[in-house]
Amino acid sequence: MLGIILILLLVWAGLVVLLWAGSVWFQGYIYSEPAPQLVWGAPVAGSALALFLALWCVIDYKSPGRYVSLFDFSARDDHEPFAELWAVKGTTTTRYTLAKDAQGRTEYLDRNGKPIPTHADRIIVKENGEETAFEPERDANGNFKMRTGRSLLYYDARGRQMSEDNLGQLSAFRWGVFLACAFLNFFHLALWFVCLWLLLRFQWSHALGLAVIFWLTMTVFGVPALLAKVETAATSPRVSEVPSLFSGRET
Repeated sequence: MLGIILILLLVWAGLVVLLWAGSVWFQGYIYSEPAPQLVWGAPVAGSALALFLALWCVIDYKSPGRYVSLFDFSARDDHEPFAELWAVKGTTTTRYTLAKDAQGRTEYLDRNGKPIPTHADRIIVKENGEETAFEPERDANGNFKMRTGRSLLYYDARGRQMSEDNLGQLSAFRWGVFLACAFLNFFHLALWFVCLWLLLRFQWSHALGLAVIFWLTMTVFGVPALLAKVETAATSPRVSEVPSLFSGRET
């Protein structure tokens, strides 16, 4: 984590210099003169932004890859595929087991090596010894609901989803993750706006435009690079013990 702390210190210093020097130049260009409070406003704004990024790093360290930048996050949680499942087609229920084809791709095959038929009427899996049924999505007339460019979807009673092109792979939408990521990303935008408007004293319209530019730049380049470092540190193996200097000495 020492490396992450050093990076955050550099980010803080860079933000302070950027906000002070950039504001002095740009306000001198578009206004009559720079705002007098830039001397203390730029350090405060840079510190606020750096502290927010540090908090985001802490969150990402505890849950790597979950609460990330706007263009990188997914609110869907995919589980490991089931080892077996049952497909109902008409009055026939057939057991299928997970296997791999010659290219290493996973697929479900019955005891005769045949795959699951297209548009099964029901998919059944076992979780903790209990059966869970996934019903295909249907329209008002009871027909399979097919969307352009998407496979038929199956849902269980809890709203969990699996698609026909990836049967056995559960996918659930996590509203908590979605709302948390949305809050982090748009609070980031709001923080840029507040800093530029109230601390650096740009007119609100100029502050909003600059905030969008800085936010997009950080969202596309800065935040993903920073969180990638954090996730590497969070998932790397840790040394549990410090070897003794005398471990190799005979007694």
